[in-house]
Amino acid sequence: MTNVVGVRFRSGGKIMECDPGDLELSVRQAVVVETQNGQMLGVVATPPREKTGGRSGHFRGRVVRLATPEDIERHHQNEAREAEAMRVCADRVRKRGLPMKLICADFALDGSQVTIEFASETRVDFRELVRDVASAIRARVIFHQVGVRDHARAVGTFGHCGQPLCCARFLNTLDPVSVKMAKDQSLAINPSKFSGVCGKLMCCLRFEHETYLELREELPHPGDFLESEYGPVRVIEVNPISGTVTARTEDGELVEIRAHGGNGSHSAQARKAPCLEHGCPCFETPEDTENPASGEALSSGEG
Repeated sequence: MTNVVGVRFRSGGKIMECDPGDLELSVRQAVVVETQNGQMLGVVATPPREKTGGRSGHFRGRVVRLATPEDIERHHQNEAREAEAMRVCADRVRKRGLPMKLICADFALDGSQVTIEFASETRVDFRELVRDVASAIRARVIFHQVGVRDHARAVGTFGHCGQPLCCARFLNTLDPVSVKMAKDQSLAINPSKFSGVCGKLMCCLRFEHETYLELREELPHPGDFLESEYGPVRVIEVNPISGTVTARTEDGELVEIRAHGGNGSHSAQARKAPCLEHGCPCFETPEDTENPASGEALSSGEG
């Protein structure tokens, strides 16, 4: 087992697992990290912990020291240079007509080199661009192409739910998402309905998937027959979040049934489910199905 600490170099950016060495670190401390792109200033995002597996002593970064006031001042100076590097690079990209969407620029702490991230749907030959930009900003230039999901994370915006993107807010890794995860969550197989702003399947389908599987274990499956106060019913649809199922009675009515535990015991609630075809309340609750004037029960199919 080895000790690792999580360091973030940019707001909303990835958390890099680094070797803390002999330093005693805590969250929110500013540190200087030796990376493959030179020394960078970052902030401890996750406390030191023991990690099992992987190659011992293999890290993408190594914490060199706690940041000094001079390191922080140099970092602020580099931020101004990063804005200038982005302006120069955008101008050169536009003149050359390259299919590149620039995302961000990160200077090494000593200012000797800058890493510029960009997104593109195709491979880009940027050899001439590297020389042009390097001569203009007087620093070594490294271009790094990222995918559409990393692009969305770096830009940061709002998802369909109205919340900031999960990838930019709290996700550290962007794990694969499959259509099967959408099926397990009873979503209609229409990728346009559950695709994120990046055009890929939404990340929440993955990290919510395990919860849905656990909740579904407590519920019957579509096609199962249950006994309820309405008589025998056939399960049509399952809602793991509410713990209910929509079922059809022998008379063709739709009822909502709440499941209790995983022992097969289920009971019908005192309300009918909305129509699956129209989404409208085609059926009244049992309290409304009795005619106060005549005392006779109305047919549940009447509106």
